[in-house]
Amino acid sequence: RLVLATDVAGIGIWEWDFQDDTLKLDSNLFDLLGLDHRHNQTIDLQTWYLLMSSESQKIFDRAIERCKKERELLDLQLALQPRGKAPVHVQLHGELQFGDDGKSAGVLGVCYDITESWQNRELLLQTEQRWKHALEGSGEGVWDWDIATGEVIFSDMLVRMLGFQPGELRPHLDEWLTRIHPDDLESVEHDISAMLSDANSEYRNEHRLLCKDGHWKWILDRGSVIERDAAGNPLRAVGTHIDISRQKSAEIALQESENRFHKAFDTAAIGMALVSPSGQWLEVNHALCEMLGYSENELLAMNSADITHSEDRELDHQLVHKIIEGELDHYHVEKGYRRKDGALLDVELSVSAVLDPNGNVQHFVYQIEDITQRNIEDNYIRQLAFYDLLTGLPNRRLFNERVTDALSRAERVSQQLALAIIDIDYFKKINDVHGHDVGDQVIKMVADRMLSALHASDTLARLGGDEFVVFFRDVAGSEAALDAAEHLRRQFADELELTNYRIRISLSIGVTVYSPGSYESLASLMKKADIALYDVKSSGRNGVALNQPV
Repeated sequence: RLVLATDVAGIGIWEWDFQDDTLKLDSNLFDLLGLDHRHNQTIDLQTWYLLMSSESQKIFDRAIERCKKERELLDLQLALQPRGKAPVHVQLHGELQFGDDGKSAGVLGVCYDITESWQNRELLLQTEQRWKHALEGSGEGVWDWDIATGEVIFSDMLVRMLGFQPGELRPHLDEWLTRIHPDDLESVEHDISAMLSDANSEYRNEHRLLCKDGHWKWILDRGSVIERDAAGNPLRAVGTHIDISRQKSAEIALQESENRFHKAFDTAAIGMALVSPSGQWLEVNHALCEMLGYSENELLAMNSADITHSEDRELDHQLVHKIIEGELDHYHVEKGYRRKDGALLDVELSVSAVLDPNGNVQHFVYQIEDITQRNIEDNYIRQLAFYDLLTGLPNRRLFNERVTDALSRAERVSQQLALAIIDIDYFKKINDVHGHDVGDQVIKMVADRMLSALHASDTLARLGGDEFVVFFRDVAGSEAALDAAEHLRRQFADELELTNYRIRISLSIGVTVYSPGSYESLASLMKKADIALYDVKSSGRNGVALNQPV
């Protein structure tokens, strides 16, 4: 059963004899490495090293030395180049073996392919690089500051902005500080201190930097702390440089919020088990016990259904029945497992059947991989891409997609639509008097109150700051659009009740209507609604105005 389980899982077994420096490999490992094992079950140490890059050789040698000296278990990841096959990444486990004289005689362990998990991690890193490239494509240089060491990574765009070539600037905070104009240095240090102490959530400063050719260039420098320790001490900050030399007299607003986050995830070893046709755990490996939080004895006393999420049990039953009936010989499925501590795991389960001589299912081989983190990251990336982090509402990108689709449909079915741009009146005063934390609470409460007053078919989005936009799908002309907007405005007749404050707010709303056959673009509708909003503000705010369609 062990041989069968390792064959199904693709796990190879290896043994290194220190005396003659040979490695004995099983057929799975020979196949993984692209080696011929028809005449010999061993390879010499030189052949083993030829399969590794120089970096992997160093990693392997260091791990072996620690294993010998400290008698710790071998557990590492290596990049290998099998003969005649694509490169692979493997997880290597091993344990020191001893002779009768008590001296170390070799290492015995297992090896399995983790290329797919490795590629998933690389994809996450590539996503981060694409974010940086996209930001630089807008003309912004990027910096990444390790606050503890003072090391700063300057992007190529930032370096070239000062007339240097990549690699010419020393990657340290002092390199930047010494280039700040003496008259600007005090304000820069003050604003950085405010950011680090969390007095200001965001660092923003305009100052002059000395370029390579000796002239001064005005820079808009923005950043924020993205990582703090448990005590709240800042560990890491990221930010951007924008060349504002030609337009110093005008305020420059960043077009997009900067969100950078870095998630590293560990590759978990594959959980494996032998399971009876009735679902009883027959044998479980250490990785599965760690994954589920149960001891081996605890799992063996349970049924697989005991830890399966209730919504997945029926599908499990159907798939197992199909294997027993011979309709399937294996299946792969994503499902939920419940850990001992109550936490729900998303897992990828691969099941194959082992048959007895009569062709009946003797038991199943389970291969289980924890994909919880991958699913969280996929959902979080989508959340960042399409939704406003403060309110949870659609952002400009998702709003544009939805409205563009709705406009196309409106032409096909001759449907009138309406669009309204909404501002919170005197919102800056709320921030100035009560602070940005209270301001954020107000933004969220306003969003929630408006959302509760809208139909399910309407779309409410936050464009940024205190500016919202709502798209009404079901309107019967200008009067209906004005009534819908006025209904939103009246939602704020009562004060907002915060923890320590009661704040009265009002809304200014500009409305426009889309008529079939006009073929107006979203940009045109937004402009008309914005003009109507300006009319409301010019008339004293707290009102609704309509920009009549042409």
